[in-house]
Amino acid sequence: MPQNALVLGDTSNEKGAYVCPDLAWIEKQLIDLKDKKQVFLFLHVCAKDWSLHGTECRDFEQMLLKYPNVKATFHGHDHAIDAVKTGKNKPAIFDGHFGGNWGVGSAATPISSTPTHRRR
Repeated sequence: MPQNALVLGDTSNEKGAYVCPDLAWIEKQLIDLKDKKQVFLFLHVCAKDWSLHGTECRDFEQMLLKYPNVKATFHGHDHAIDAVKTGKNKPAIFDGHFGGNWGVGSAATPISSTPTHRRR
């Protein structure tokens, strides 16, 4: 059984506005994953206002403190930050290009559910 898990959260709505992650949904995932050794949370827009391009979601950071197995959050969106910041002992890892939708044919690598290689 895998010891690690990933949670992918949504930080924008259908109109493209930046929103705080759905705390009820994320907390349900974290409860379901409480037996995992390490959980990593991925959000495109940061839930902390560390720059002009984040959102301020105070309840989000407090919620994460209840789950010691959440080891880090990963963020994109903010092209001004390519660094690691720490808030309340949880590292937030930034890569300005993580999670963007650049359209078909872009330089981004598509993800497929069909294996592209086979062992021999």
